[in-house]
Amino acid sequence: MNADTRYLGDGLTPEEAGQRADDLQAAGATTMEVLRACYGVEFPSELAALLETDLAEFNDLGVLDAALFWYLAWAPARSGPTQRRPFGAADDLHYERQAFERDPDFVPVFDLEDADYPFGAALVGYRRSALAEGDTRAFRLPRDRADEQHAEAVAPCLLDVLAAWLSGEREEAADQLAHLDPFDAAVGMYREQLETADALLAVLEACRAPTLTG
Repeated sequence: MNADTRYLGDGLTPEEAGQRADDLQAAGATTMEVLRACYGVEFPSELAALLETDLAEFNDLGVLDAALFWYLAWAPARSGPTQRRPFGAADDLHYERQAFERDPDFVPVFDLEDADYPFGAALVGYRRSALAEGDTRAFRLPRDRADEQHAEAVAPCLLDVLAAWLSGEREEAADQLAHLDPFDAAVGMYREQLETADALLAVLEACRAPTLTG
């Protein structure tokens, strides 16, 4: 029997990738092995470290999971949902399907939803061809700019993109706290935003350690 050598961005559909991930995980494959089997490239150690963190708090600050990537990366051994999140609803893969059409080489990992922060409303991730050559730079593809057909490099690594985003959240919260009346009802919200951003920036620093030797 001939092995299916297609990958995402190279003929494999999201639905076929989901089935491949299910089959591999049922056979005992690790998350990084599943991702390699679906995308055809090795992902950097920073991503393996991120996979071990609680991504829900990143979501709270506007860093959303790219639906397909994290569907494939879901692993029952980690804390979180007791089953893989189903996908296939009309909006689940909307931006990612557009990204595949515009730039099949791009691998969306996160969806940044706020247009006001450093990288704008965009998908951020890697390029398969770059990863194949050991280039782990982060790339950005605007969500709503059909005229920008190819993802562009924006940072040395994905952790730098997330750190810049969180720093923006922290700066906004600190600025609001500096100008609000101490008894304003919004103080608690901005204090929580500041504390969450600080905690997540510390998480990112911990994730950098494997990249130094990876």
